[in-house]
Amino acid sequence: MFMLRVRDESGVVSIDWNQRFTDFTTAEIAVNPLLNEKEPHFIVADPKQQSVLYLIGRYRGKGSVIRFNKRDGSIRWHAQFD
Repeated sequence: MFMLRVRDESGVVSIDWNQRFTDFTTAEIAVNPLLNEKEPHFIVADPKQQSVLYLIGRYRGKGSVIRFNKRDGSIRWHAQFD
């Protein structure tokens, strides 16, 4: 699963950053089959901070909210619900 930012400046389209969510190894999945279950449902902007995005859905088989920096895709924090 990837999240990326595509920019279109004066007709020139470019990707200036991307965030890849890596898959787990076969051995790790054998121990916990839920690890590779990734289902992003919503990506929303923070109305109070224009530089923040929230990705809401399932990551590692559990409900998650991940807060990203909109400018470079860095993860500020990740909340996971058991």
